[in-house]
Amino acid sequence: MNNKYKDIIVQIAGTGLIFIAFINGCIREEDSIEVEGEEVFGLVCVSVCNMRPDPAHNTELISQALMGTPVRIMDSRSGWYFIRTPESYEGWVPTQSVKRLELSEFREWKSSDRLIYSEKFGVVLSDTVARSIVSDIVAGVIIILDDREGGYYRVKLPDGRTGYIKVGDAVPFDRWLSEARPEGSRLKNCAETFTGIPYLWGGTSPKAFDCSGFTRTVYYLNGVILSRDASQQFMHGIKIGKLGYPDSLKAGDLMFFGYERDGAARPTHVGMYIGDTEFIHASGMVKINSLDSTRSNFSRGRRDSFLGVRRIIGAEPGEGLQPVSTHPWYN
Repeated sequence: MNNKYKDIIVQIAGTGLIFIAFINGCIREEDSIEVEGEEVFGLVCVSVCNMRPDPAHNTELISQALMGTPVRIMDSRSGWYFIRTPESYEGWVPTQSVKRLELSEFREWKSSDRLIYSEKFGVVLSDTVARSIVSDIVAGVIIILDDREGGYYRVKLPDGRTGYIKVGDAVPFDRWLSEARPEGSRLKNCAETFTGIPYLWGGTSPKAFDCSGFTRTVYYLNGVILSRDASQQFMHGIKIGKLGYPDSLKAGDLMFFGYERDGAARPTHVGMYIGDTEFIHASGMVKINSLDSTRSNFSRGRRDSFLGVRRIIGAEPGEGLQPVSTHPWYN
């Protein structure tokens, strides 16, 4: 077979033999990295890790993962890992962005005292006096609690760096798991805190969002892992037709926009209903619009491309819609 279509790489790793095969540029599931028959996991160790379709910085940004996100490492090539996130999204990331773990280390992390960062943006400080910066962090970041010193938590980042954050800026992860739930008012309040955050294709963090990255983040911060893309999110939840707007809608419902072809809906955009005919979405920036032509924030384009609604609250959990509390990579 021509080398253009087949490239076999054999690499010796410290813990065993890694065999990776590429055919037509695609990674076969059966060829994913395994060490002594075990899956290989890691933790994102930068505040926001950029995922790309190919192992190169000059390729498209397809998604992001936050610090402390557990990922499965499927492959490695020349300073890049091919990873799978908890919502089963796959892409290439720089190896410096992910701390690879032994299985025993991964189990230890899952049983450790962890914190989830609750402010939109923040920093980890080197100490409570000099206050030089160790790293930036964002809402949803998961870090290990090392100790408490006065009004600060001493924390450890996934790559071993240590520092301090204010006690009021984070919540114990186990407590968050038990309290987080996708209620309409909570989702609305959470979403509105991001108003004005800029749009970024592939953005999935409080620094910048694309449309589905925004809805995924809002639900994640309320304890639910959604699929990554709008077309995937459209496949899950309780179906509500276009005629249900606005009377049958509840805060937290996902509203989809796009076009129809051959009798099938093709969603290209998603927002979240927040009540009183309004929805919040990432389009240019995070903003609020309405499909009611009498409202000052009416969007004709969104009205004309409205496809329907999916209700996540009360829907049966499963693939594409899973509580963080039941995901095996977190617990």
